[in-house]
Amino acid sequence: MRNIFVAIGGSGAKVAEALVRLLAIGFPITRSKETNVLTSAGGTLEFWVVDPDTDSAATTDLNSCIKAYKSLEGLLGEKWAISIDKDVRLFNPLDLPGVNNDGNTLRSLLSAGGTQSTEDFLDVFYKPEELDIEINRGFYQKPFIGAAVMAMFAESLTQGTGTGGQKDLFNQLKSEQANFFLCGSLHGGTGASGLPVMGKFLRSEKRAEKGDVRWQIGACLLGPYRLPLGPPFGADGRLVTDELIEEKSKFFDAKNERSKPYRRAYDSLGEVERKQLVKQVLLGFYANPDEICQRAHQGLLFYHNNVLNRRDLGRVFDDVYVVSKPQPTQLTEWSNGGKSQANPLDSAEVVAALTSLNFFAGSTVGGGTEYIVGASTEERDDKLQSMDLYDLPYYSIGDEIVDPERTFLASSILVHFLSHEIPWDVAAKRWSGIDNLRRGYLHRAGEKAKRSDATAYKEAANLIGESMRSMVDTSKTMGWHAQVSRILDHLMSEQSIENMEKKGFSDDEPKAKFVLGRSSIAVSSFQIGRWYPKGEGAISRGEYLRMIWSNLYALKQDIVAN
Repeated sequence: MRNIFVAIGGSGAKVAEALVRLLAIGFPITRSKETNVLTSAGGTLEFWVVDPDTDSAATTDLNSCIKAYKSLEGLLGEKWAISIDKDVRLFNPLDLPGVNNDGNTLRSLLSAGGTQSTEDFLDVFYKPEELDIEINRGFYQKPFIGAAVMAMFAESLTQGTGTGGQKDLFNQLKSEQANFFLCGSLHGGTGASGLPVMGKFLRSEKRAEKGDVRWQIGACLLGPYRLPLGPPFGADGRLVTDELIEEKSKFFDAKNERSKPYRRAYDSLGEVERKQLVKQVLLGFYANPDEICQRAHQGLLFYHNNVLNRRDLGRVFDDVYVVSKPQPTQLTEWSNGGKSQANPLDSAEVVAALTSLNFFAGSTVGGGTEYIVGASTEERDDKLQSMDLYDLPYYSIGDEIVDPERTFLASSILVHFLSHEIPWDVAAKRWSGIDNLRRGYLHRAGEKAKRSDATAYKEAANLIGESMRSMVDTSKTMGWHAQVSRILDHLMSEQSIENMEKKGFSDDEPKAKFVLGRSSIAVSSFQIGRWYPKGEGAISRGEYLRMIWSNLYALKQDIVAN
């Protein structure tokens, strides 16, 4: 199965990053017919990013995350998790056939190859500043600009590769079974304009083949879940001149507390880009926190009336999710796109990534209707509406319900077992309590293989552990209770060995439960040591770890009261 995650804009790219991290720590999307374990192995996953902001920090973060995932693949082989394409496919909607490289304004795109009469036509629908503003960093909460660009971009995809299109790519995809999952914001510019256009494009491509194309098309719409800072200054009615730009630029040069949250975005730019940034703000081209909820409401109305209705010709997506927060998290640094907009991963983005797992697992929203997922709880009395892992939504693999918190717990115990319970520095013939793993090393080349495995397993454990921390550590992310990462660190750490042994982790029969939030698993290292994949052939590291993980996840547990 070919799975394709289409990230539209920066928010979509952050959700893609969360998805990679969830898969790295073991989140499943299928049950293996060969071994009967829950897994994501089998099939492929690739990421497409649609964004005019080619310097986006979110895309850079996604590439770094995939690089770490590929390292994990190299250590464990194909049986641990799904194979992810190492190259993110970047689509710049400004890169249109017949438009030169200077086509970074709406005017240059819409009038490419046109005449003066085209200019007159454009002026009926757009203000001069809307036509002439640089849009190579996004559409600044103005989907009416982005929609025109995205429509031309979608049209260009049907053209041959020699003219900048992707006709060959989509012709190839039509012969395959593929799942497309689109993700973007409701209230921004790139996501709000690109998601419905791209969804309709994929649906039209599917319908063009009269039912022969085996595509499923899902979407996650991101409502308000975090608020940007307001602009450093606003328009004051004056004509935007070079003198005014020079005057306002002094704000960023002032070394005071008021300018501090804004300086990183400004300092990262060259002189020409700085002037362009100030001009954008003076003309009102920025993310306005005061308008986010209203724009999201308008976006939902648009989807309801034009994209999500049940009439055959109007319905675009097979599955739709909406993720938002009752109280969005406030960002503390300002940016207007580019490399400086390095937003931390948010709990809402993890929730959105879970909806994609539900989709890729083949599950559908009941009754084919929209499914609203809250990315925090109304009951919280803390200011940031922070989440615990038990607040994350379940998803389905057939009749199997996947509990995200329990998944984190199983993975943390697996990391601890690999790092601290197997005596890698002792000859395998002297091991006790992990007989099945020991048996594989009792031959002439066994110790050499054991040393190689020891290095690989420890590196893999570090990568899996880091993926968990990167999603919930409050020093790196937003929207979580600090206790989540503290408990995970304790479960995985070397310092917890003595405490775990006292609780019975190393005994033949477990004498204690290992608890994370409302989930618990009672297990001993001797019990884990007896688990080993069946078969006479060579067992890959990934297959071995997947067997352990699946058995840990399947152990009976009592619900822990909180």
